[in-house]
Amino acid sequence: MLNWPNILTLLRILSAPVFLVFLLSNSTAHHTAAFFIFVGAIATDILDGYLARRLNCVTDFGKVIDPLADKVIVVTALVSFASLGVVPLWMVLAIVARELIITGFRAVAGAKGIYIYPTTLAKWKTAFQMAAIAGILGHSIAAHWLGKEWPGALDPVVDGAIAFTLWVAVVLTLVTGVWYLWKNRQVVADIFVR
Repeated sequence: MLNWPNILTLLRILSAPVFLVFLLSNSTAHHTAAFFIFVGAIATDILDGYLARRLNCVTDFGKVIDPLADKVIVVTALVSFASLGVVPLWMVLAIVARELIITGFRAVAGAKGIYIYPTTLAKWKTAFQMAAIAGILGHSIAAHWLGKEWPGALDPVVDGAIAFTLWVAVVLTLVTGVWYLWKNRQVVADIFVR
């Protein structure tokens, strides 16, 4: 069960509280550390999938824990951003609600021996969520560390790109959530009937 891909996935989950501590600090140095922890989480997400396929060590544990690890780090960041007033609360609530519902649904389906595979669109959803978070963190620390060297004229462009990425993430989050439930409506019906 504990192969290299699964170890990387578990490290991603364990990095979430450290990421949170740095993110909620008032220190720009700590925000920079949070940014690099998050980028490391993205890297391990890509690497663990590659290694699992390359080393032919895809496991049931990995199938369950890998998407969960993504959700832990993404939800941690977004809830923190909402508490800091960086991201609108309704966007965060929409994303968190979807992730909790679909994660719970997958767990119940898994208990019935049904594995719900992530769709390509759901992978894009995660990519946009992570890009938005990395953009928010990267923009603030770049502006701080570069100081007067940071071209202020870029701020509206970067803010617009981040806002666009967030909107796409929210839309994909909701669309994929509805799609999972509709496509597996028989499983949903069985859950509520039995």
